[in-house]
Amino acid sequence: MSDTPPWLAFGERAAYVPAADALVLADVHVGRDAASDVALPLGERADLVERLDALLAEFEPATVVVAGDLLHVRGNVPDGVPETVDAIEAAV
Repeated sequence: MSDTPPWLAFGERAAYVPAADALVLADVHVGRDAASDVALPLGERADLVERLDALLAEFEPATVVVAGDLLHVRGNVPDGVPETVDAIEAAV
Protein backbone atom coordinates (compact mmCIF):
# COMPACT_ATOMS: atom_id res chain seq x y z
CA MET A 1 0.00 0.00 0.00
CA SER A 2 1.35 3.41 -0.95
CA ASP A 3 1.31 6.48 1.26
CA THR A 4 1.13 8.72 -1.82
CA PRO A 5 -2.04 10.83 -1.76
CA PRO A 6 -4.39 10.12 -4.69
CA TRP A 7 -4.02 13.72 -5.89
CA LEU A 8 -0.26 13.43 -6.39
CA ALA A 9 1.91 11.40 -8.76
CA PHE A 10 5.69 11.26 -8.70
CA GLY A 11 8.19 11.21 -11.54
CA GLU A 12 11.93 11.62 -11.46
CA ARG A 13 12.64 14.60 -9.13
CA ALA A 14 9.19 15.92 -9.97
CA ALA A 15 5.62 15.77 -8.77
CA TYR A 16 2.49 15.97 -10.88
CA VAL A 17 -0.56 17.57 -9.26
CA PRO A 18 -3.58 16.45 -11.31
CA ALA A 19 -5.99 18.96 -9.75
CA ALA A 20 -3.78 21.79 -11.04
CA ASP A 21 -2.62 19.89 -14.16
CA ALA A 22 0.87 20.98 -13.12
CA LEU A 23 4.25 19.29 -13.19
CA VAL A 24 6.49 20.60 -10.40
CA LEU A 25 10.23 20.13 -10.99
CA ALA A 26 12.82 20.17 -8.23
CA ASP A 27 16.60 19.96 -8.11
CA VAL A 28 17.17 20.79 -11.78
CA HIS A 29 20.72 22.05 -11.03
CA VAL A 30 21.65 23.63 -14.36
CA GLY A 31 25.39 24.29 -14.28
CA ARG A 32 26.52 21.06 -12.66
CA ASP A 33 28.77 20.35 -15.67
CA ALA A 34 30.63 23.62 -15.11
CA ALA A 35 30.84 23.06 -11.34
CA SER A 36 32.18 19.52 -11.71
CA ASP A 37 35.87 18.72 -11.46
CA VAL A 38 35.36 15.90 -13.96
CA ALA A 39 37.42 16.46 -17.12
CA LEU A 40 34.73 14.96 -19.35
CA PRO A 41 31.36 16.72 -19.63
CA LEU A 42 28.51 15.01 -17.79
CA GLY A 43 26.06 15.59 -20.64
CA GLU A 44 23.91 17.83 -18.50
CA ARG A 45 21.82 19.45 -21.22
CA ALA A 46 20.89 16.20 -22.97
CA ASP A 47 20.17 14.50 -19.64
CA LEU A 48 17.89 17.30 -18.41
CA VAL A 49 15.99 17.58 -21.68
CA GLU A 50 15.55 13.78 -21.93
CA ARG A 51 14.20 13.58 -18.37
CA LEU A 52 11.89 16.54 -18.96
CA ASP A 53 10.63 15.08 -22.26
CA ALA A 54 9.84 11.80 -20.48
CA LEU A 55 7.96 13.59 -17.69
CA LEU A 56 6.02 15.72 -20.19
CA ALA A 57 5.07 12.60 -22.17
CA GLU A 58 3.99 10.76 -19.02
CA PHE A 59 1.91 13.50 -17.41
CA GLU A 60 1.05 15.93 -20.27
CA PRO A 61 0.77 18.92 -17.89
CA ALA A 62 -0.73 22.28 -18.79
CA THR A 63 1.79 24.00 -16.51
CA VAL A 64 5.41 23.32 -15.57
CA VAL A 65 6.78 24.86 -12.37
CA VAL A 66 10.42 24.88 -11.22
CA ALA A 67 10.17 24.69 -7.43
CA GLY A 68 13.79 25.38 -6.68
CA ASP A 69 17.44 24.71 -7.32
CA LEU A 70 17.29 25.70 -10.97
CA LEU A 71 20.96 26.68 -10.95
CA HIS A 72 23.73 24.58 -9.43
CA VAL A 73 26.17 27.48 -9.13
CA ARG A 74 26.47 30.69 -7.15
CA GLY A 75 27.94 33.88 -8.51
CA ASN A 76 28.75 34.09 -12.19
CA VAL A 77 26.67 32.08 -14.62
CA PRO A 78 29.01 29.56 -16.28
CA ASP A 79 29.32 29.01 -20.02
CA GLY A 80 26.59 26.79 -21.37
CA VAL A 81 24.00 27.54 -18.69
CA PRO A 82 21.92 29.97 -20.80
CA GLU A 83 21.84 27.44 -23.63
CA THR A 84 20.72 24.68 -21.26
CA VAL A 85 17.94 26.86 -19.83
CA ASP A 86 16.90 27.68 -23.43
CA ALA A 87 16.80 23.94 -24.24
CA ILE A 88 14.61 23.27 -21.19
CA GLU A 89 12.29 26.11 -22.16
CA ALA A 90 12.07 24.82 -25.75
CA ALA A 91 11.14 21.35 -24.46
CA VAL A 92 8.21 22.78 -22.55
